[in-house]
Amino acid sequence: MTTQNTDTVAEAARFLRSHRDRLTPADAGLPRSGRRRRPGLRREEVAHLAGLSLEYYNRIERGNLSGVSDAVLAGLTDALRLTSSETVYLSALTHAQSGHTDGAAVSTRLRPHILQFLDAIDPPAWVMNHVFDVLAANRMAKAVHEEMFTSTCQPPNPVRFAFLDPDADRAALDPTVHQARLAALVHAAYARHSADPAFAALICDLIAQSETFRSYWDRYDVGAGTSGAMFLRHRLVGPMTLDFEVLAFPSDPGLVLNVQTAAPGTPTATALARLATMLDPA
Repeated sequence: MTTQNTDTVAEAARFLRSHRDRLTPADAGLPRSGRRRRPGLRREEVAHLAGLSLEYYNRIERGNLSGVSDAVLAGLTDALRLTSSETVYLSALTHAQSGHTDGAAVSTRLRPHILQFLDAIDPPAWVMNHVFDVLAANRMAKAVHEEMFTSTCQPPNPVRFAFLDPDADRAALDPTVHQARLAALVHAAYARHSADPAFAALICDLIAQSETFRSYWDRYDVGAGTSGAMFLRHRLVGPMTLDFEVLAFPSDPGLVLNVQTAAPGTPTATALARLATMLDPA
C-alpha cells in the first residue's frame, strides 16, 4: 500500500469526493440544471449548501482539514448528508490533521480483573483491541464462533477471518452484508489509529490479500459498529441472530468488550441453550 493510501489528507479527499458523488441535486433539494459530465453534486453546489466559499471548499476537498472549525464541519455534514458515524469520522480526521488527539496509548495487555469479568459473563463475549484482535474470550464465544477461533488466521480476529479465510463464508448467513459492515467498521477506526503501525499493517494486509475488502474500502462507507446484530450459521445448532453491544474500558484505551445476546424465547436463545448444554453435558 502506498504512502498516499495511509495519509489522512488523501483519505479525507477521497472520503469527501466519494460522498459528493453519491448525492444528486434532488437529494440536496436543488434544481437540476443542465447536463452533467459526472454523477453527483458539483463543488460549487456543495460549497453553497455548506455556507462556504468555493475556494475554501476546494481546499477542504483536496483533503486539507487542518484548522477546520466545528461550524464548518457541521455545514459539511448537512451539505453531504453524512450519518452520525460519518460525521464522527470526518471530525476525527480533522483532529488528526490539526494535531488535536487525546494522546492516549492503546493498552497492550489485559488486567486480571477484565479476565475475571469476562469469565463471569454467561452469554458469548470477548475482549478486542484496536486492530480487532480478540485478546480473550469466554467459552460460549469460542463455541459460537468456533470457525474463527480455529481459523488459520491467528490471533482470532473477526475482520481478518471474514476477508482472509476462504472458509469464512460458511459461518455467516449473508457474507456480503457481514463483510460490508466490517469494512465500514474498519474505516471508522482508521481516523483514530491511522498513525499506529499495527493498524497500518492490518489495512495493508487486507488491501493486498482481499479484492473484496479493496472494493468495500474504496466505497468509503463508515459505520460505528457499537451495536447491532450478527447473523451466523453454526454447524451444530444452525442459524443464529445475535444482538451485540460493544463497550469500552475507560481505564484501558483501545480495548472493548463485545457481548452477544438473544431475546428470551427466540430460536437463537434456544440454540444458545443447546450449545451450552453441549459444553456442560448432564
